[in-house]
Parts: sequence; structure tokens; C-alpha cells
Amino acid sequence: MRILLITPEFFGYERAIEKALVKLGWEVDWYPHIYAPNNLYKALYRFFSFVMKPHYYRYLLSHINYSRDYDKIVIIKGEGVGEKLLIKLKSLFPKAKLIFYNWDSFKNNSISSEELSIYDKVKSFDGEDCARNKSIEHLPLFYSNEFKLDENVEADYLFFFAGTLHSNRYLDVKKIACSIKGDNESYIYFYCQSKPIFYLKKAFGKLPKDLSISEVGFVKKCKTELRNSLLKSNCVIDFAHDLQVGLTMRTIEALGMKKKIVTNNSSVVDYDFYNENNIYVLGKSKCTLDEFLLRPYSDVPDEIYERYDIDNWVLRLID
Repeated sequence: MRILLITPEFFGYERAIEKALVKLGWEVDWYPHIYAPNNLYKALYRFFSFVMKPHYYRYLLSHINYSRDYDKIVIIKGEGVGEKLLIKLKSLFPKAKLIFYNWDSFKNNSISSEELSIYDKVKSFDGEDCARNKSIEHLPLFYSNEFKLDENVEADYLFFFAGTLHSNRYLDVKKIACSIKGDNESYIYFYCQSKPIFYLKKAFGKLPKDLSISEVGFVKKCKTELRNSLLKSNCVIDFAHDLQVGLTMRTIEALGMKKKIVTNNSSVVDYDFYNENNIYVLGKSKCTLDEFLLRPYSDVPDEIYERYDIDNWVLRLID
């Protein structure tokens, strides 16, 4: 059984997915969903993807193993993938089932209906996308094996946040982190894809004009550092993008590690693992944030907890 896997390179999640598939007995050939040898290319893919898709088409077809007889082709987000490439992959590997998974909102990662129609199955982490298009299957994100509770680790941080810099996230996260009085230290890391993208976001986005580049990181933190910092934290801060309602990876990882969550995403109340003792919804929860932080964590039933484990998630991804 062979899979061609095309995904973003993002905090090592692509390798976790690959490892879970291999564990199930699949042979996996992985490729990035864009080809960006430098920061300029990253910026071009982000803001001018329609121009860069022919560039990625040439890259993938010059690297792909044509002798493979793939059973499935799984594409996650697919920023560099276009209609022309999908048609070519179908012709090269006619028996392969073509699966698309969007771990972004379709509002934020626009794909034409013509392109989507080429796929055999389309799945999304965003429930609203699925409600608007009944042919799209809802598949929330996952937590990997590293993101499980270790009761031997003591909490050093009150809050944990690590995520991409976008929209109002910077101001929102800082507001929460500074809202609790005392000497509590928090782990806060804002990631941006490149310095050119940072300046473009400052010029044309919602970032504060006085935001210093020194407060932003351009290196993707390894999963080990993120895991260790999350383990040492009491509560995860989650601020979803304005254009999505799907639950972020950090929300699901907090579930895996049995950590509390403070989030602006009110759709979390519709999920089977929601518990008001564990999840504080900004503007919705009835207690204060201080009161919420003092409440003990309530365990989630095992069958619900295990549903979001990556080993079960990849089965649903490739189904």
C-alpha cells in the first residue's frame, strides 16, 4: 500500500502524519505543498499563489517517483497545487484515490469548485465549510503521541501560546496573558514565515504598526520544544483566525495533554469533548477567567479522548 503525501512543512506535523501512516503499514512518499528555496518564494506563494502554481508544477513533476503505483494521493492545504497538477497526477496514477484535506478555512485558503471536483474526497477541519457544502466531510484536527499528559512534569507557566502571526492575534493574546495579576510567567511565541511577509502584514494587514520585529520569530519551533513548554503550562491560549471556526491544532493538543483552554472560538461548545471546567470561551463563559483557572480539570471520557489521537485520525483522513 502506497501513499503520495503532499503537505505544508509546519512544526513537524507532516512527519507525525507520515509516521502514523507508516505505523499502519503504508509506504509514504512525502513532498512539501510549495517549493520555496528562500523567503522571497515563501512570500510569493502566500500572496501570489496563482503565479507560483506553474512553478510548483515543474518542481513536483521533476522530483516525483514515476515508478510508484500509488493507492492514494493525499493533499493537505495544497497552496502550490492547482487544477493542472491534479489532472496530471490523475493521469500518472489512475488507480490512486485523490483526497484533499483543508486544515485552513476555505475562506482563507480559496480553492475553485473546478479544482475541488477533481478530488475523490474533500475534507475540512472547519464545520462551517462542511455545512455550506454537504460534499465536504468534517474532520477535526488531531493530537500526536508526544502531546499526551505527563503527570511527572510540574507547571512553570500560567499560559502557553505558539502560533502564526496573523489578524488581531498579537494584541488578543497579549491582552489575555497580561490580564491575570501576579508574577505568573507565560510562554508566548509568534511565528511568521519570513521577514518580507512580516513587513507585508504590517503594511496591509491588522498588525500594530509599532510591533517590533524582535517580538516575532522566523524559525519554526521544533515539536520537542513546543511539547515541553506546553507540558509546563497550566492553560493554553487559542485565538482562531477571523475567517475560520475550525478548532486549531493547539486546541486539540490541549485536549491530548489535558490542559485548560482559553479561546475566542465559540464553536468549541459544539464538540463532544467540551466541558466548561476545561474550556473558557471569551465573551460566552459565565464565570471570570480567574475563577475558571481555579477550577480543577475534568477528565474527558476515554472513547472521546482517543477519537482525536493521530493514529485514529489518519484512518479517517485516508478513508
